[in-house]
Order: sequence, then structure tokens, then C-alpha cells
Amino acid sequence: MHDASIRSGRRRRRRLAVIVAVLAAAVLSVPAGRWVHRWRLNALFEGTFEETDEPDRADFYALPRYVANAVASADGGAETVKATTSGLLGRADTRKKWERLIELNQERSPTVYRARWQPRFLTVSYPPTGAVFPPNLCAPFVEWRDVHNDFWQVVLSVPGEETPRRFLTHKRRWRIPDDVWEAIRSNAGGPATSLRVLGVKRKGLWGRARETVHRSKAVAFTVAKEPADNAVVYRLIDPPAIMSKTAPLYVRDLREKTPRLFWNDRGQYCANCHVFSSPDGQHGKMALPVRYLARKRSPTHRVYLALYDLDRKHGTKVLLPFAKQQSAFMSWSPDGTKLVMSANQEIVGYQPLVHETQSITLSTSDIAVYDAEAQDARRLPGASSPQRIEVYPCWRSDGQAVAYSTATVQSQPWTTHYDLALVDYNNGNGGVPAYIRGASRNGKSNYYARFSPDGKWMSFTQSNCGSLIKASSDIWIVPANAKTETMSEIVRRELAAHAPCLAGTMHAGLMHPVAAMQLAAHAVDHDARPLASNCPWAADSWHCWSRNSRWLLFVSKRDDGVFARIYLTYIDRDGNASPAVRLPIDDPDIWKTFNVPEFVGDVPPIDEQQLYEGMNLDADVVRLQPRTRETHDPRP
Repeated sequence: MHDASIRSGRRRRRRLAVIVAVLAAAVLSVPAGRWVHRWRLNALFEGTFEETDEPDRADFYALPRYVANAVASADGGAETVKATTSGLLGRADTRKKWERLIELNQERSPTVYRARWQPRFLTVSYPPTGAVFPPNLCAPFVEWRDVHNDFWQVVLSVPGEETPRRFLTHKRRWRIPDDVWEAIRSNAGGPATSLRVLGVKRKGLWGRARETVHRSKAVAFTVAKEPADNAVVYRLIDPPAIMSKTAPLYVRDLREKTPRLFWNDRGQYCANCHVFSSPDGQHGKMALPVRYLARKRSPTHRVYLALYDLDRKHGTKVLLPFAKQQSAFMSWSPDGTKLVMSANQEIVGYQPLVHETQSITLSTSDIAVYDAEAQDARRLPGASSPQRIEVYPCWRSDGQAVAYSTATVQSQPWTTHYDLALVDYNNGNGGVPAYIRGASRNGKSNYYARFSPDGKWMSFTQSNCGSLIKASSDIWIVPANAKTETMSEIVRRELAAHAPCLAGTMHAGLMHPVAAMQLAAHAVDHDARPLASNCPWAADSWHCWSRNSRWLLFVSKRDDGVFARIYLTYIDRDGNASPAVRLPIDDPDIWKTFNVPEFVGDVPPIDEQQLYEGMNLDADVVRLQPRTRETHDPRP
């Protein structure tokens, strides 16, 4: 009996051992099987390579064009035109008016969509070769275009590593793994990382339909030593940016992969042009122009300036001492005590006909300064003329002068051309504006100046006409100490150059300002130049400098012409820009525009609910008192 019990125990132990061995083999076979499978898949990319000899070219096909004659001359003649316009406008119309509608469509909001160019061969579309990434940016994506293959291998040659790293993917968009990105960032300021993509057409489990392997051109990129600011606050908005649209604010830590909600508009408010008095974003004040758009209440003031004190965790609703409460495009002085803004504004928006973009124009706008310590506001003399539009102000890095854009009042945005001027602050007394050479009187529209914190550079946006939301806009740079001239000096110089016989008899001060502008020729002795990071076929605009003056943050519509994304470019000590890199976003097809990005040192310590309560209709009201009104300005 005892021997039988022993034998039974032995059998049980043997069975248990077999079960354990089988389970262990099964467990070990899974990674082994995966290893074998990956080894066989990687083997698909061995053999003879084919590489493109196709030259690099623009990323988009030509713009589609509207042809009025094709519509107007369709079969049916005038009846066809009437039927078409009846559906579009709600009424019948004549051929002449229909043609004018098409013409206005081109002037007011021509289509900006660009169909992506598909290369004939495997081509890496992002990052661009020569790109420079900030060392504090989260892992970026790699993107490529390929119409022939359905399986790819990404090969990364990291400096200091003998063997290239290889990764497999079924998609044309792939994110660099965090550990690999950390290895790349460890070479910040050093040699470039090389990138290639290989492509095959699969056949079966481990076969390929073609003998050769397609291989992209190599793309090299580096990581800079100097970091960008850690955070960016921005709006996320649906184009077109019509006047009644609300837009929540988000904040993104560059080191993290996802944003967080900064302020929720609750579908009731439109807030824009947020600026922080402290570049680190940790203390001081945040200014935010607000418009209440909902119809739930009938407040006395639907438009106001909201100020949120980060130190006190308290917000106020500020009413400006001007006839019109609309204000925007603000800038805090370097010491964080004075806010310069485009005030007393009346904005006219032109509804887009192709639902992609819109045009705006201003009938009134002055440069005004709010003094946070004295709790008053006034228009800045020299930059608040009733006959001109003054807009987009920015403090010079030393806080002693304000740069702004100015133009004569025009009825249409496509006939408006802004010049960049500089006026002394002079303790609020202003002065005579001086026009910046290279950013004025050049047949273009120049606006939205921004100074690098080190005081070395001034960047600005230039477009064919108007301002904002322009496909022709690019970012330019000029030394901060660029030459300037008053209007009288400009006219005297140009009269001397073009009409010497009149120079001694006609004084510039006797000329009408519009006539003086018409007589002026383009200045050529300047150092302004476009940044190499610009995209020639889409808008680049709304830029912001990092605190170390090495990075320029901006928005660009280079991905499809319609939706703006946030990009960064490295600015070296000579003002040269590197090929731009995109702030990584998980969803590349998000149909929204990233708008008004503002660099801050770190994520501001603001609770969303507190911020909302501090800037909504029920916030504490502060009515600013005006200083003595300028004698030359008859407006209230």
C-alpha cells in the first residue's frame, strides 16, 4: 500500500513536470516566435535597392481656379446663370452680377487649399533635411509619401552608435520611440542623425511582390543645445474665423505629447490675443480681450479687457476709457507694468465665399497704453491719428519705444498696405513716428512686429495686402536698430532723388499725407530679409520669440493651405533660420486651426475654473480713468 502511494506521487510529479515544461515552452516560444517573425520581416528589406533620381520640388499642385466664363457660357445661357445664382444667393441675378460675384470671390477669399503632390517614388516629407529640433521637445513623427508600397522600414543612424536602428510599420506616419529620441537628444549640439525609409510591396506572410527594395533619400536632422521655452498657450479654432465663433484656449508643454485645456469658452465667449506680463508665465498678469457672444443675457458691456493676476488668483473685468471697447493685439512692457494695445477698434469682417478663410479691415484703431500701476489708459500721441489705422503694437526690448503698423483708412482689405513705424513712449507723451526701412513703403503690407528679448532682432510679417489670414504672408527679420525715417525725411529724400527741381520749392510738410505716400519710392538700403523657414505656397504668420532669443514660434498653413499648425525654427546668432519643425500632434487630420500661440517659460499655474470666473461677465469691474486727451485728437 505504501509502495503504491509512492508510485502515484511520482506519476503526479512527472505529469506536473511535463505540464510545467509545456507551459514554459509555450511562454518562451511567444517571444521566440515574435523574434523569428520580425527577423523574417526585416529580411524583406535586404537585396537590391532602388533610389529616386527625382529632384526635390514643391509639395503641392497648382491652385484650382474659378472660371466665370465657364459657368456663364454653359448650355442654357442666361437661364443657367439665373438658376445657379438663385441657389447661391437666394434670388435670380444677371450675367454681369454673376461675373462680379466670381471676381469678388477671388479678391475677398480666393481658395487657399493645396492638393498634395504625390511623388513617383518613396519620399520622406517630414522632417525636412537640415531640420533643427529643440532638446526639450517630445518625440516627433516621421512622415513619407509612397504610392507603390504597403510595408516600410525606418532606419535611424544615431551618432555614436555603430549599428543603425531599424523599425517596421504598416503606416506612412511613424513616431520615434521615446528611448530612441532620448538617445538622439543626448547628442544635442553635436552631429546629425540620419534617417531613411525603405519600402516593399508585401506578398503573403514573408514574401514581397517586387525583387527590388525602394529606398528614400537620406534626411539629416540635429538637436540644438539651446532649449525653447517649455510651454505654449494657443487657441484652437474652426476656420473660417468668423466674428461669432468661440474658441477655447489650450496649453501645451513641449515635453509632453498631449495638450491640456487652459480655458473653456463654454460656447459663450470669444477670447483672443492672450499675453503674459512675465515671460516665465508663473507670475504677474495675463491680459485677454473678451467678447460675450451668447444671447442668454443682455449685459451692458459685451466687450471688455480681462486681466487675471496669477499671484493673487483673481481676475477683473476692465472697461477702457474709449468710445469703443474693442481691443486686441497686445504687448506687455519688459518690466510688466504697461500694456500696449490696438484700442478703440471697429473691425469689419468679410464672410468667406469658399469657406476657407476670410478678410478683415479696420475703420478705426489707435495705439493705447494701459498703466497697471497707475490704473489709467490713454492713446499714445504719434500713434493715434484720426486719419490713419494704427494696429499690432509691440514694445521694443528696452521698453523705450513701441513698434506698430499703420496705414491710411481703406474700404477694402485688399487695397490696404501697412507700414511699420516706431514711436518713442516718452513717459506716455509719445513722439513723431519713424518708419522702419525694409518694413515700410515697399509695395507690400508689413505688420505684427516682434522683438527678440536680447534686443538684436525685429521680426515681422509681410504679405501682398491686408493683414492676418493671408496665404501670401511670410516672416521677415531685420536688425532691431534698423534705419528709420520720419515721413518728412522720406518725402524730402525721394523728391530729391526723383524730382530735384521740386525739392527746394515743395516742403514735405505742405503735402497731403496720401500724396506723400504716393510719391515715395521703395527703400533699398535696408537689411530686412525673409526667413529661410518660410513656406512659399502657404501662410506663415503670428510669431513669438523664446526667452533666450534662439527660437521663433509661429503658425503655418503649409500642410494643406487651410489649417494652421504650430512650427518652430532655430535662429542662429546671425539671424539665419533653420528648416521649421512642427509641434507634434497625435491626430494629423484634426480639422482645426492652431491660432495665436504664445511662448511661456512653463505651464502657467492657473486653474481653469478660476480663470473662467475671473474673466466672465460676473467678474469684478474696473473702470479705467483717461489721462488728458491729446489736443490733436477730437474723438472722445
